[in-house]
Amino acid sequence: MGVIRTASVAKRTTLLLLRLRFHITDAVAREGALLAEESQLVAFRGAPRAAEWLAGEEVEALLEVEPGASIGPDQQRDALERILADLDAVTPHLQAVAEERAQALAASHDRVRRAVARAGSRTSGAGTKVSPELPVDVLGICVSAGWGSGMTGQYRCLRAGQMLRTRGPYEQRRTAFETGGLRVKGIAAMEPPVAMFQDEDGVWISECPTIPGCVSQGDTHEDALASIQKAIALCLEVRAERGL
Repeated sequence: MGVIRTASVAKRTTLLLLRLRFHITDAVAREGALLAEESQLVAFRGAPRAAEWLAGEEVEALLEVEPGASIGPDQQRDALERILADLDAVTPHLQAVAEERAQALAASHDRVRRAVARAGSRTSGAGTKVSPELPVDVLGICVSAGWGSGMTGQYRCLRAGQMLRTRGPYEQRRTAFETGGLRVKGIAAMEPPVAMFQDEDGVWISECPTIPGCVSQGDTHEDALASIQKAIALCLEVRAERGL
């Protein structure tokens, strides 16, 4: 399981790796049914309860997606927990996928049986029954979160001056400001923009587009804003130490 942030998707997209298992018997129900197993990828946009399922070509394209920014462990855990909490909502679709594959597998077996029967073999040309083993096993989950202008939901851009005024007075001529208990010097002239938006689950995401990988989140707008303030301060502090 994993979470990445990428510019390749405009809306949060979840890729699922499924294990499909089938019981195969012929029409005369002879003993010794075969067990077949295969893996399959499916993907959906948005939240599980309002899933927009992707076509096969779109699912394959997700395998080529490259991360565009890092995501902290807490954000990754929260994103996966939100998906897992509502994963039962996609169970009907996963079962439909298994049923469709079972029908395709039965048709393939029948074609082989008919071909063998025409060749004069003693093998019966009787129909094949394929039953999926339910529920479907989900072996892996990869969440691709969009960022930047491609994001959906509520979106706001603030300048640092506006951001800091939410927590106290801000003076353009100050040579330092405090963010979450941290004091960062020599950056008063910089006013990094902050982007705010809500994802499909209503969680507020905050990021500083001018500082790669500077992303945070919160259950409320205020929490996300306070969190990104701390992140900006830490990023700037590290960059100053490294002479960047």
